[in-house]
Amino acid sequence: MYCLRCGRQIAEGASFCDACAETVAKPLEESPFLSTRIILPARRTARPAPKPLPEKKKKKGSDDAPGKPGRLIAAVVLLSVCCVLLTAACGYGAKLWFDGRREHNTLLAAQEENTRLQSQLAQKDEELRAQQDKVSQLSARLDEAETENTRLQQELNANRTPGAEIDLSAGELQEENLRLREENAAYAERVKTLESENAALSEKSDFIDNHVVFIENDGTRYYHSYSCPRFKKQSYWAYSTNIAVSRGYEPCPDCQ
Repeated sequence: MYCLRCGRQIAEGASFCDACAETVAKPLEESPFLSTRIILPARRTARPAPKPLPEKKKKKGSDDAPGKPGRLIAAVVLLSVCCVLLTAACGYGAKLWFDGRREHNTLLAAQEENTRLQSQLAQKDEELRAQQDKVSQLSARLDEAETENTRLQQELNANRTPGAEIDLSAGELQEENLRLREENAAYAERVKTLESENAALSEKSDFIDNHVVFIENDGTRYYHSYSCPRFKKQSYWAYSTNIAVSRGYEPCPDCQ
């Protein structure tokens, strides 16, 4: 028996060696793109050993044909070598299949992370626009308050009348002016924070756009970027650009 994952020779009745059994036993992370189902090939039942044929009685005076034992040994050795080579090829093919599945699952996880980051980026953009609108409104109110304050100061200087109502109104406007300035500074700081978060998310999204491509099941040999107009986002595979090129895929002329 040979391990289904690495091709090492193992005991009869086992499916994986000790090293691969620990890897296979680890649970996969929950994700709609990952499949936790492993289909093992059906075990072959050991065939009963063939019954030895009864030896034919040799005729007296006749000798064995020369060369038959040597030919039989050579045939057995050749058959053994073919069996070993076939078993090694099956083990290596199983290893390549499992490696491909693991790489495919890794790329699917990267695609899921890219989708999540783009959703967060869109949400941060909406928050940033809302904060910018608030800053614009506060700036307009601040300009109006400053204009009103200037007008009252001019009237106060022109009339030189120590009116209690005018002083009170000017004081209230100054307090309102200070409060609006503080709110404007706070919103400006919030805008800087959102811009920094937006830049970090944009950097992550640009990395995935530059290193992850998508191949649709449309019969063509093209790979697409996420923003390609020909990418329908229905039935596709996600690969890194180097792997897609190594497998014979070509860049889409509409997006690359």
